[in-house]
Amino acid sequence: MSAAPLTPARLAAQLVTDFCIPVISGKVSGKPPVEGRPLTPEERGRLGRRGYGATVFYPVGQDAVMLDLGGATSTVLFEKADCVAAAEIMDAALKRAFPAIQQIADEPHAQNPDLRARGYALELGDRKRCTIEMGYPLPHASGDNLIFVLRVNAQVRQ
Repeated sequence: MSAAPLTPARLAAQLVTDFCIPVISGKVSGKPPVEGRPLTPEERGRLGRRGYGATVFYPVGQDAVMLDLGGATSTVLFEKADCVAAAEIMDAALKRAFPAIQQIADEPHAQNPDLRARGYALELGDRKRCTIEMGYPLPHASGDNLIFVLRVNAQVRQ
């Protein structure tokens, strides 16, 4: 049986489950299935990313996934492609990789009726935890609303 083809949603899920969350607890292993290209500060600026951090561009066919790293927050995002299916792909990947994850919200997006927002919390041990905020389009979304964004926020308990 062959593996499912790589899509932006599947790559985004792999980046989150294999890198963004494990890096919080220092347990990253392996590497992404495609080589990423770090963006220059000028390229980051054109995307609205400024100051401290780094952004990596991962090509997937005619599409791309961006991974932005800044302080305690990692952001994975992509547009168009399979972003309508991304929420379910990500949810399944998170639950498979981290069975103790807790979904804490799934509600309409505060500013856009074509989007939804979902939240998770995950205890990682050794006083470390993370929250995950996911914004995703509803099936009827179109145009600029076809965007998937997920933020992993690292936290340390006192």
